[in-house]
Amino acid sequence: MSKLRFSLADKSRLMTLVSAKLDVLEDKRNDGNSIQRKNAAWEDLAVQYNSFPDAQKVSSKQLKKCWNNMKARSKEDITGTCPPGCNWRRSSNQGSTRDVTDDP
Repeated sequence: MSKLRFSLADKSRLMTLVSAKLDVLEDKRNDGNSIQRKNAAWEDLAVQYNSFPDAQKVSSKQLKKCWNNMKARSKEDITGTCPPGCNWRRSSNQGSTRDVTDDP
C-alpha cells in the first residue's frame, strides 16, 4: 500500500474547509457531546473534500491526520522544536534536516 501524499493544493483546500468548522474541530472539550460534534464535523468535511472532481478520495481519519501534521509542522517552523516522532539532526554547514515517521 502506497503512502497518501497531499499536494499543496490539497492542503490549501483542507485549510479552507477546516477554517469554516474551526470552532468545533479545535474545541478543547472532550466530553461525549463534543467528541460526537467533532466526529460529525470531520465526516462532513470529508464529504465536502471528496466532492471536488480533482480530489483524491480520502477518509475523515486521513484528513484529520493531515490537519494534525500540518499544525505540528507549523508549530515546528515557528518554535524550531521537533514534534514527537521526528529526530532533528543538526550539521554545522548544511543547516538542519529531520527524519519524520508517519508522514501522509
